Amino acid sequence: MKKFKRIAAISLLAVLFIGTFAYLYKKSRPQPERYEEITPELSDISRNTVVTGKIVTKSPSSPRSAASSPRSSRRQESRSRRETSSPR
Repeated sequence: MKKFKRIAAISLLAVLFIGTFAYLYKKSRPQPERYEEITPELSDISRNTVVTGKIVTKSPSSPRSAASSPRSSRRQESRSRRETSSPR
């Protein structure tokens, strides 16, 4: 009986050992590349634009143009005075 248990245990370990190597060998082989085949279809070409970031709106009190600033209107007044007062 002891001899039978020993032989059974050794054979079980051998089967597990060989099975492990067979499994690892099968997993290590490169898999063939599979390509998906699609059928061509007729459709329109569309262009899509993806924009990231924030949309920031300018408030009415943000930077004014040079023509509407008080300094530019003073400059224009002084130029017009000089032009009218001194004839050349």
